[in-house]
This record gives sequence, structure tokens and C-alpha cells, in this order.
Amino acid sequence: MLSKCLAFPEYQAEAQAHLAQCYREQGLFGQAIDMYDQAMSHAPSHEVAFELGALLAQMQNYDKALMQFTSCIELGKQNLLTLDPAKLAEYYMHRAAVYEALGLLEHSKRDLNHIIEADPNFIQRYHSQALQLEELGQAVEASRIREFIQKLLC
Repeated sequence: MLSKCLAFPEYQAEAQAHLAQCYREQGLFGQAIDMYDQAMSHAPSHEVAFELGALLAQMQNYDKALMQFTSCIELGKQNLLTLDPAKLAEYYMHRAAVYEALGLLEHSKRDLNHIIEADPNFIQRYHSQALQLEELGQAVEASRIREFIQKLLC
């Protein structure tokens, strides 16, 4: 079905993004990256840039991940009327993590501040998530979230 959609220009980018997700789920990361790149070249979107950035970060390709998360934020800001503030905060959160992985701590801190600006309820929501994880016996993940919250508060 997706391959048929690739033949129609108006559906091509969406089909490529879905196909990339399929490749990613199968562990075919190189093919997923190529397909996300093609989707971005046909119709750039903050959603696809985010997925590509997340995959590149997972593969520890931080320079390219940084470019994608930056693109994601810029495209998201162009759609502020329809973009949920929590999504924009999430985009900043991922870029902050990449900055930190690259040792660019001042940039990371700046993005941590943008998270709160984009979504003032972010800390409360993440704190609630940490409590839920703790109740489910996932103390390590809950601790990781609390550490992240501490970074936001410093």
C-alpha cells in the first residue's frame, strides 16, 4: 500500500515517513534514515525532522541529530498556531540532550530554559510521570526523570 502511495506526489512525503518508521521498527536504520531524508526533501515537517533526529541521536550521530532537532524546532515555530506547546517543549528537550552529549553545556542550558517558556506545565507533567513509574516499580526510569527535572530547576 505504501509503495503505491509513493507514485502520487501529494502522498509521497507521508508515505516515505511511514515507510521510514517501518524500516526503523525492523532495525533497518540506514534505510530508515534515507527514507526520512527523502520525506524531508519532498515536504519538510517538524514531525519527520523529530523522528529523524531521534533516530540519529539513538545511533549517536549527534552532529546530524542536532541539525534535525534544530530544523524540527524551526519548522514547529512556523506552526505555532497548531503545534501543542508540549510538543515544542519536547523538541527542545531532545535538542538539549544532544547539546549535552556534544559537550555544549551552555547551549543545552539555554534549551532547558526554552522548555519552560514553551510549556510552563512541563515540570509538573514530568514529575507526575516519575511518580507513576515509581508506582509501577520502574525506579531507575523515575530517577532519570527526576534528574532531568533537577537540571531544569537549576
